[in-house]
Amino acid sequence: MAEDIITTTGIARHGATRLPSVDVDSFNIELKDEEGFLGDRASKGAFRAIFDKWRKPLRKSDEDDPFGDEPSDKISKKTLDAILVGDDVEASAVLHSAIEEFAQELAYVIRRFLKTKAWANESRLGELAIARTEIILKDEDFKVDLVPIRFHPDDAGLIGTLHLAPSWIFEAHDSILAVDIGGTNIRCGVVETRWKKAPDLSKAAVWKSELWRHADDEPTREGAVKRLVKMLKDLIAAADDEGLKLAPFIGVACPGVIIEDGSIEKGAQNLPGNWESSKFNLPASLVEGIPQIGEHDTAVLMHNDGVTGLGNARFTNRNRKNGKDKDDNKDKDEKKVKKAKD
Repeated sequence: MAEDIITTTGIARHGATRLPSVDVDSFNIELKDEEGFLGDRASKGAFRAIFDKWRKPLRKSDEDDPFGDEPSDKISKKTLDAILVGDDVEASAVLHSAIEEFAQELAYVIRRFLKTKAWANESRLGELAIARTEIILKDEDFKVDLVPIRFHPDDAGLIGTLHLAPSWIFEAHDSILAVDIGGTNIRCGVVETRWKKAPDLSKAAVWKSELWRHADDEPTREGAVKRLVKMLKDLIAAADDEGLKLAPFIGVACPGVIIEDGSIEKGAQNLPGNWESSKFNLPASLVEGIPQIGEHDTAVLMHNDGVTGLGNARFTNRNRKNGKDKDDNKDKDEKKVKKAKD
């Protein structure tokens, strides 16, 4: 299997189902119901819409809205967290109502995912929603443990691209370039691997990042790529000034179904321009814009953003030991036994 998805450089192909530490069993399940794509019912936007719905009764009454005139999608998570533990009972009640409804939606989405064959935002708000969702699912005899992601949501997609890179990348370098592309923003960063402290990459961290809200600028596809290349070049220069040993590798998380040549088959409708065109290949465009990092040729690997960061995906650990698969070690042991018998 490995030969089908690993290139001669030891780097997995774009959108590969086998990565260095896991097999990707499923991702970006496009289940639909009468309201559209299932995953949209448990998104950040969905929570804000629910929150806004619970604010409306206050606006219709003679009482002042405890959240003021700020639109629901503009109130920061920090502000909402503070309200949950504050003294404003009415505002807290609105938030708890929104959390309860969102938890019901999240439970519905997970329930549907768990019934598929492939499956057989850390904050006070997120913790409460996760805890309530887990109770709902366990009450219905779904055996699942829900935990918040380890990293900040803004960093998760960047750090997740580390798992696209082969282990030899980390032996000679201490950081990589990472790109997280979304329908609203493009985020780039330098991710410190901290591989010597934690070979499982659990201590990795974003050293520096840049954010571009492309939805405000509405650029062409070519304009977006040009801006992305500039952001990466700025980060390369900053890493060089800091003395970091930047690997000649760029990991890219992108919406859509990524096929092995790096093109996008479908699911990129929210990105600027036509990214699903047969004439467009983002990894190739990045290599053209940044042919070398340091003294080495640039390698780019792209995968669906649900696999590297936030989204729906199911993985199976490969039980790697000393850089080798458990099954590979088993085969060698069997050969040793056979030789001894001979």
